[in-house]
Formats: sequence, structure tokens, C-alpha cells
Amino acid sequence: MDIFLQNNCLEHVFQVMSYHPKYLECFMRMQQYLMYGDGPLPFSYRHYIAIMVSEDASCLNCCLKIIVGYIISK
Repeated sequence: MDIFLQNNCLEHVFQVMSYHPKYLECFMRMQQYLMYGDGPLPFSYRHYIAIMVSEDASCLNCCLKIIVGYIISK
């Protein structure tokens, strides 16, 4: 349910991972740490890299979510 509230939808990958709650919890903590936790790269660099990777993978949906997440959290 927390994933739904964070993303305003339940993407397929989270639907599949929901069958493995421990893995899903670890994945979500890792994602939160990589994008928002303390680290050597500034917040904007992390999002820029994520946007470039999702664009390179031709994942428009991912790219738009990262851009929106970046704008909202500023």
C-alpha cells in the first residue's frame, strides 16, 4: 500500500514484487537510499543520471516519473 501512495499507481514491477514482500521492502529501501539518501553525488546529478538511463532504455514512463519526482521534491 505504501508503494501505491508513493507512486500514485501500482506499476507491474511492484505488483510482481508484492508476491515477495521481503524483497520488495529491500528494493524500496535501496531505491530510496540511492535517490534521496546521503551519498557522494548531489541530488540533481542522481536524477539527471536516472533520466538519461531511462531515456536510453526508451522508457518514457520511467523518464517522466523521475522528472516529476525531481520537480516535486525540490
